[in-house]
Amino acid sequence: MPSRRLVFGLSFLLACSTTGSRPAAPPSATLPPAVSDDAQPPLGKLPAGVRPLGYALALEIDPTKERFSGTGEIAIELDSPHSVIWLHGADLHVTSASVDGADAAYAQVDPGGVAKLTLPRTIGPGKATLRFIWDAPYNQHLRGVYLARADGRAYASTHFEEISARYAFPCFDEPRFKTPFEVTLTGPASDVIVSNTLGVDEKLAANGMKTLRFGATQPLPTYLVLFAVGPWDEVRVEAPPNELRAKALPMRFFAPKGRAKELSFGAQAAVPILALLEKYFASPMPYEKLDHLVIPDFEQGAMENAGAITYRETFLLYNEGISHPDLKNNVADTLAHEISHQWFGDSVTMRWWDEIWLNESFASWLAARIVDQWDPSLDDTTVLFNRANGAMSTDSLRTARKIRQKIESPGDIQNAFDGLTYWKGGALLTMFERYIGPDAFRAGIRSYVAAHKNGLGSTDELLEAVGRAAGRDVKAAFRSFIDQEGVPLVEVKTSCDGSRGRLELSQSRYLPLGSEASRDRIWHVPVCARYGLGTEARESCSLLTEAHGSMDLDGCPSWVMPNASGTGYYRWSLAPADLARLRDDGYTSLDVRERLSLSRALLAAVRSGTLPVADALAAMPYLSRDPSGEVAKDPIGLLGFVIQYLATGTERDAARRFGGELYLPVADRLGWDAKPGESSGNRRLRDAAIGFLVDVAEEPRVTAEGAKRGRAYAALGGQSFDDKAVAPGLAGLALATAVREGDAAFFRGLDARLAKSDDEAIRARIIGALSSTRDPILAEKALGLALDPRLRENERAIPPYVMFSDPAMRETAWKWTRGHLDQLSSAFGERGMATFPGVGSVFCDSAHAEELKSAFGPRAGANPAIKRVLANTVERVSLCIAQAEAQAQSAQDFLRKRFAPARTGTRPPGRAAP
Repeated sequence: MPSRRLVFGLSFLLACSTTGSRPAAPPSATLPPAVSDDAQPPLGKLPAGVRPLGYALALEIDPTKERFSGTGEIAIELDSPHSVIWLHGADLHVTSASVDGADAAYAQVDPGGVAKLTLPRTIGPGKATLRFIWDAPYNQHLRGVYLARADGRAYASTHFEEISARYAFPCFDEPRFKTPFEVTLTGPASDVIVSNTLGVDEKLAANGMKTLRFGATQPLPTYLVLFAVGPWDEVRVEAPPNELRAKALPMRFFAPKGRAKELSFGAQAAVPILALLEKYFASPMPYEKLDHLVIPDFEQGAMENAGAITYRETFLLYNEGISHPDLKNNVADTLAHEISHQWFGDSVTMRWWDEIWLNESFASWLAARIVDQWDPSLDDTTVLFNRANGAMSTDSLRTARKIRQKIESPGDIQNAFDGLTYWKGGALLTMFERYIGPDAFRAGIRSYVAAHKNGLGSTDELLEAVGRAAGRDVKAAFRSFIDQEGVPLVEVKTSCDGSRGRLELSQSRYLPLGSEASRDRIWHVPVCARYGLGTEARESCSLLTEAHGSMDLDGCPSWVMPNASGTGYYRWSLAPADLARLRDDGYTSLDVRERLSLSRALLAAVRSGTLPVADALAAMPYLSRDPSGEVAKDPIGLLGFVIQYLATGTERDAARRFGGELYLPVADRLGWDAKPGESSGNRRLRDAAIGFLVDVAEEPRVTAEGAKRGRAYAALGGQSFDDKAVAPGLAGLALATAVREGDAAFFRGLDARLAKSDDEAIRARIIGALSSTRDPILAEKALGLALDPRLRENERAIPPYVMFSDPAMRETAWKWTRGHLDQLSSAFGERGMATFPGVGSVFCDSAHAEELKSAFGPRAGANPAIKRVLANTVERVSLCIAQAEAQAQSAQDFLRKRFAPARTGTRPPGRAAP
């Protein structure tokens, strides 16, 4: 165990450890009463009056053992007399606690990790030093200090966001408490040992161990601290000096043993991405080094620990010719996202979790900008656009939350890390940057980050900085989006008076059919429209702050696109005549995201009941032939909805045939094999078209080819997969098709492969393929993988999610899930189980809605984060019911008309109106 005696390097900490606390003031009417034992445990924020000034921690972490141990000092300052100090500690076996050398009584008083330190005497106001000795088990659910295993080796790492530092050491586990940390780690001498700063002293210890002392950190909250001990392979690079940074910045990349070559793409991308971020912020990287560690079992995509970022395998490792090509986007986007956090989140931190949107929205938005600057072929801003559209779907729910939502409990904190925080927030920044102007917006960001360096920031302080740079107040507009839930619907109608043109605008809340929410909402919407004047396309913007408004144009337009460049976070609709002109005269003048915006507007109108689905289906041939792969694949979502929920019997067969008409030519043109130099849009179109034809349209010829390639890829007669048998982007689909079309012997052979791979991407393909079986007996085995000890925790949700996605196996998956909820809760952990009710969003009937409530509702007491996810899920089911009832007849009429019995052959798709 590390030495109990710790020395703080900072002068104020030395003062604390040598002189103790300031003598308590005599009783006085001017002093507040001492905080006593009678106070109730604070389950939200800790009470005011005590704050940490710094930590000195020494931990012994040996990944081959079952427990770790530590000693620590916390320098604190008290504003008033206290006989009790509330802090955090979860599942820690504290063997000694003291205040300035006098024994104190430590007790964890709440399962969430609230701890009570009863003092031997009343102390304060003034400074004091808390000292602890403890040991603890490694956490079993990928938080705190936990073990991850690969290839028979154990790796110890930490994941403290949001409130899991308390599983590692006694602390004040809130983001507002930013202090320096001095860390000393002891671990096996042969292992890599990493923390937030560079090591300053290394000594060999007894029994094959070594001790590494790290330099003091800049002020950090507990959630950004990292400890890591394990047998990683290491790759070193340097970011060269530039006009903002006088010295080279050391970067180290760590991969699980034997996988260093897969770091190549990430290491090559990180250096220019860092330089672009430094240029954006006009300031150097805030910390002295930047490490990147791949953890073999990791819940999130990555974590922005200051100076030491941790990653899930598929968010940093890339194996050319084997990895799915979209992993390049994963890696580049994640690098940019996490490195941007070093400024926005780490150096400048929110005070409380209700402001987490500041961190995650900003990093999501800026990452797409930076990646597109570095490599435009990755088209990361379109990826962000698509994610924002997904956020709109959630934001349209009556049960949606605000992205700046009041946080009162740990369950609220968990709920805050969702698609709304990341992608709605990112979309809002995109919209306001366009409205304010990129130069002024960037100037405001730079000013905010510089003013709050190593400190705390807030939404209001950010908006004030942006407003000063823009020369106008932007608070009201921003707040109208972040402080209320929902998506605006902007209805647009063109009017002309001679040569003068005007757009008549109105706004309300967009709601899908069946919603019980009110439409009566007002936002301050920056509406930007592109429109045609003669042979030119022009743009006008206006801030719509009332229910009705207008926008003057330079002339009478030949067509109008109400969402210029697709940057607005709003749904839109055009009067029928205006929509026809956009289709006939303006479509070829639209950019990719504008054409995607048009496609999404049609789907939104179907969902809201303002457009018959037959009219939207008539537009699908036109959209599916768009020269952009991103646009051409967009109709697949509506086709899938029609096939699954609107069509039955012969109409479902007709819907599949219709899908085949649209996407068989695409599949035949693009083929199964990747083409050298093809665009990311065409590659994604190939993957989407073939995936649709196999999984949804169930087209026999393409399905047979998929099964053939899947068997060849599996190569079960050999020792490894044949990577040349199928393009990496289609390998998972082919393998799943081979399982679905195969027999028990193929299933068993593939299952045996699971133990032979530690590559997360390959393992996910195997698990996903096994979970694609439609054999009832094999389905039980596949679902049982969720509880199989061979699976890592971050893999356990794959079997049920995959099987729920298959309408033919949905009921089988649900029956099994209901019978194993207790085991799943134990296997998934609190966080995994909190989001699991979302698996039921695929249902579309009231009976299953009630079953979801009865299955998951009682579990919300022990896991409060379930409540919101369950409410979202049940609402999605009810909306699906309403939409199916309203649109089924329209869909069936369209399909009967298109594929009337007397028809022979296949009608070639003609130009149809969007």
